[in-house]
Amino acid sequence: MGAAWVNVLMLSVGYKNISIPLFWTVLEEKGCSDNAERGGIVQQFIDEFGAGSIRFVAADREFASKEWLAYLVKHKIGFRLTIKANHLITDKRGRKIHASKMLKTMKIGERARVSEKAPVVESISLCRGMPQSGRR
Repeated sequence: MGAAWVNVLMLSVGYKNISIPLFWTVLEEKGCSDNAERGGIVQQFIDEFGAGSIRFVAADREFASKEWLAYLVKHKIGFRLTIKANHLITDKRGRKIHASKMLKTMKIGERARVSEKAPVVESISLCRGMPQSGRR
C-alpha cells in the first residue's frame, strides 16, 4: 500500500491520564499550523466549554511563537511548552540562562509557576498529524 501525508491539528482534553480528542482540522499543507489555525481550534473549545475550564494548553516547541503565546496570555490561558535544552530563558533574577541550567536546580515535579485555577479538565493538548501508511 502507498503512503499519504495527513496533517491534522487536534485539540484533546487530558482527563485521568488519558487524552480525548474533541476538535480537529485537516491542514492543507505540511508542517506546523499557523497562529490563526491554532486560535480557531482553541476558540471552538472556549465557545463550547468556556475559557475557565482550561487549566493549561500543552504543546510541542513548534507551537511556540510570540503571537501564539500572546494569544494565550491575552485569554488568560496557562501553557506548558517543550523547549530545547539550549533555549535561553530569563531566570527570576532577570539573567538569561539555558533551560538545561534552570532544570538542574529544580526538583522532579517542581514547577516555576503554578496556576490557581480549578480546572474542569486537566489539560488541553495540540498536536500535529503524522504520515499515514498501510503498515505500522
